[in-house]
Amino acid sequence: MYPSALIPESPACPCHGVSVLTVLPLTDSRGNKFNDSWSDEKSNFRLSRESSPAVTKGTSQPPLPRDPRQWTRDHVASWLKHMSSCHRLPSVKLERFLMNGKALCLMNMEMFVQRVPLGGKLLYKDFQLRLTSVLYS
Repeated sequence: MYPSALIPESPACPCHGVSVLTVLPLTDSRGNKFNDSWSDEKSNFRLSRESSPAVTKGTSQPPLPRDPRQWTRDHVASWLKHMSSCHRLPSVKLERFLMNGKALCLMNMEMFVQRVPLGGKLLYKDFQLRLTSVLYS
């Protein structure tokens, strides 16, 4: 068993069903390897889209096409509302995003931040992760 002092907690995305991440060290302060029985036991755990729905209490993932380039204006609005509620962002003015998914692809991070000062980076990163997962899978 690992000493609890060596397991730092870090915030995770509550939107994806994880509220706390723990990072386990591979060695102690003297360089000795920890007993791997715990890590072997837990190594079979894998997150997947099926086993880890993007859900917080009362908030479910809106039905969106997997490819963000196929999003309509309504899909973009649903995604913005979901991200706002999931990450407890101030409400996003939807008139700042009257565009489809292809138009979002043309936006850089500064353009997101100009439209949403508190949360623009988060929206940009989430959108880029969705786009990357389609392009490189």
